[in-house]
Amino acid sequence: MKRLEVGCRVSGSFGEYIANPNPNIKRRVRKRIFGRIVKAVDKSQYEVCWDDGKTFAVFANSLSKESAFASLPPSFIPERQQENPELPPMGQLALDIEEEEIIDSQQDFEVGEHLPGVATVGGEGIELSDSEDDVEMGEEEGEGEEELLEGGAELPSVSNLPAEQEGATSSKKASKKRRAEVDPHGRMPGQLNAETPPKDYTQRKSDAVAEIRALLGQEVIIKHKNGTMKWEVIDSWEGSPAPRTTTRAQAGLKSFKAHEYEKDVVIAELFLHLTFADWRVIFGKLNDAVAVHNNNSSNKRKVRLFTDIEFLTGLGLLIGAAEFGSRGVNLWREGDQSHAGDEEHWDSMVPHPQFDNNMKFYRFKDLRHFLPLVFHSAELKELGDPWWQFEDAIIQFNNNRRQRVQASPWLVVDESMSAWRPRTTATGGLPNISFIIRKPEPLGKSVWLVVVFLSFFFLNLFFFFDQVPSLSR
Repeated sequence: MKRLEVGCRVSGSFGEYIANPNPNIKRRVRKRIFGRIVKAVDKSQYEVCWDDGKTFAVFANSLSKESAFASLPPSFIPERQQENPELPPMGQLALDIEEEEIIDSQQDFEVGEHLPGVATVGGEGIELSDSEDDVEMGEEEGEGEEELLEGGAELPSVSNLPAEQEGATSSKKASKKRRAEVDPHGRMPGQLNAETPPKDYTQRKSDAVAEIRALLGQEVIIKHKNGTMKWEVIDSWEGSPAPRTTTRAQAGLKSFKAHEYEKDVVIAELFLHLTFADWRVIFGKLNDAVAVHNNNSSNKRKVRLFTDIEFLTGLGLLIGAAEFGSRGVNLWREGDQSHAGDEEHWDSMVPHPQFDNNMKFYRFKDLRHFLPLVFHSAELKELGDPWWQFEDAIIQFNNNRRQRVQASPWLVVDESMSAWRPRTTATGGLPNISFIIRKPEPLGKSVWLVVVFLSFFFLNLFFFFDQVPSLSR
């Protein structure tokens, strides 16, 4: 079983079309080429950088794993694993095998073997640009130079040679000229430098850091839409530590004493303490919104005013719904549609939530409809704030946290995204939404959070309004 990994050498039939090796078959086949795996792009699919410089993704079942030195030019000697300090040491047997592979890769290649940078590709394979006689002459051959024989006699000049020898010499010179045009350094085909492998993430990051360091002390102007901003490149910056004072209060809750409440309600009281300045005021606004609806809709169904128990129960159901992995409507027997259309229904070993025992489904829908109306602000609407329907909730949340939570001196600002995918309009009824590609859910409403350091406690919440005027911003 082959094991493909990043950096290993592979081959595959992805080259140009060539004549079929079988003379009885006229259909052409693709030439087998060699390369290295760059990265895995999907399950059983890898991106390969081939020796001809092309890079594309192929499936693993069409690749053959090759030796690390397969089809490499003899002049290109890959780094041995033993010489790499970042890799573990190798045993003597592994060293011998690696050395044999390197020696084999530097032997004369066969006709038709794939080698990067070969000068001429013929119909039957790779054609060399000069003969064995020309190679044996080597550097002894020179234009206009006189050579000496063993006896001390001078070798006759080229012009005095017989016609046949003179024609052979001219042919060799022409062959060397063609070879020099292909490779000005005078090397044999197959000895050209191998293609430089693509840089990985670490190398690209190192290059980027080096470019930034080269700009130290300089001012860089960044343009964004119609505005510009000037930045000065500095080496590093560390904020000064917060001053230590003996009079600073201990971080934590303020004006809340847990021992004053019963054990089974202390968590609920803490939720109300941190969420609302006074939950009874919100409850009153909820019934005010119901009364306005009943007065303005003579022909529609009248909605009964909520009791304080119903209001608190509805908030509890909103929190409790997170414990069940199902749609909200399926938490009620009345609205459960998880088995709609099934001919036969089997009860699960997990009991049904049965939210009907706490609140009827139609009453919860009424609560869900009127609860957002308690945050509507007529003052913000008159001022032209596009977020007048919800911005008051953000203001109340931040004011309540500042009054009832003693913050730590160490705070962290974080960016979050509330996912929202409109279906019929561009913004889904909101004044604006954001698209941030780096987020797991890139489309939605961007929110800035001020979080207490080394905890998950939200101290403040701010909307990112995308250049739309906002009072809270």
